[in-house]
Amino acid sequence: MKTYTEDQLVKSFVNKIHPHNFLGEPGIFLEQVETSHGIPDLIVLSRRQVKDLDSFVSRFPEINLTNGHAKIISNLRKSKYISKSSLIKKSGLRKEYLEKVIKILKSIGVVDENAEGYKLNLKFSLPKLDVWSFEFKLNNWRKALRQSLRHRTFSSHVSIVMPYSRLDSLSKNVNYFRRFKVGAAVFDMQTGQFQFVVKPAKCGAISKHSYIDTLGRLSMVSLLTNDTSSHLRILKAGLRKISLRLSFDKLRINAKRKLHFNNFSVSLKFGKIFSNTVSQ
Repeated sequence: MKTYTEDQLVKSFVNKIHPHNFLGEPGIFLEQVETSHGIPDLIVLSRRQVKDLDSFVSRFPEINLTNGHAKIISNLRKSKYISKSSLIKKSGLRKEYLEKVIKILKSIGVVDENAEGYKLNLKFSLPKLDVWSFEFKLNNWRKALRQSLRHRTFSSHVSIVMPYSRLDSLSKNVNYFRRFKVGAAVFDMQTGQFQFVVKPAKCGAISKHSYIDTLGRLSMVSLLTNDTSSHLRILKAGLRKISLRLSFDKLRINAKRKLHFNNFSVSLKFGKIFSNTVSQ
């Protein structure tokens, strides 16, 4: 019997399964995205929501949803000001760093300030994304379930995926997945057959801070919306640098987001991106 690795299982899934199968619309795959709560094997977003993210980045081009920015934004409201001391306590940030970030957020219209403290600008809103996270395992479904629970902090749907040969094992343990509202699916590398044993329940991200932080890590995905009618071929990537090859154009974007004609490359903090989407 031929053996294969989890990485091969993921790549086969990306090559043979279209996001439309479970999203109900075109989407993109992102592999090994580094988040504040682990690294899911795959994150899936719909094309429509990638455009929403692109629109958000266009409205606030200088926003940087790092961990510090996420901590501040997640603790602010539009309806009520919060004092600097309270914000420092809730966010856990140093006073000097908090003041630096607040200054940036004020300059781009995200945060308002008065004598009482800070609040979010009424015109500021975050994109609402349904983030699907998948954890792949060859045989240990319990470990996959434990790992997938961490992704609930920023995901609306969470599921594990195992080889089709594990169908019986997963079917006997559906109650565990239903209890934690995590999906369980099987995939056959040879035939491309994909089936949910338990469909993931839509729960929404349970941590606003983690969700905002993940938005920042996903924001570079907006670069992929330049031409939705073209194939995107993402061939090689690392955790610190990503190379994208586009069949529809030749561009080069350096780490400072300056455009150059020739190749298309971007320095990122997260891992690999895959897309097998074609406009439908």
